[in-house]
Amino acid sequence: MTKYLSFTTAVGSELVAADAILFVELTSASLITCYQKNSALNVELTGLLLTQELVDLINDALVVAAQTSWTKPVSTVVTPVGSAITSIAVI
Repeated sequence: MTKYLSFTTAVGSELVAADAILFVELTSASLITCYQKNSALNVELTGLLLTQELVDLINDALVVAAQTSWTKPVSTVVTPVGSAITSIAVI
């Protein structure tokens, strides 16, 4: 069963497939790139004051998603105080 990461953005709660993510990188203070395995497309999180702390929280949520039962398909990523995710796009 597919597992998902849940992010709070400017438009509400958005889900990203966790099992497709290979690794996560802080590209700049306004962009985090989630590189997907077996795909030329990546998930980009844009926002304000994005930090390595948020990247670490995403990685932690990926571990939680992988270790939990199929009955709990969503792992929530809590955005640190001061950071904000404004949008999520597949690029």
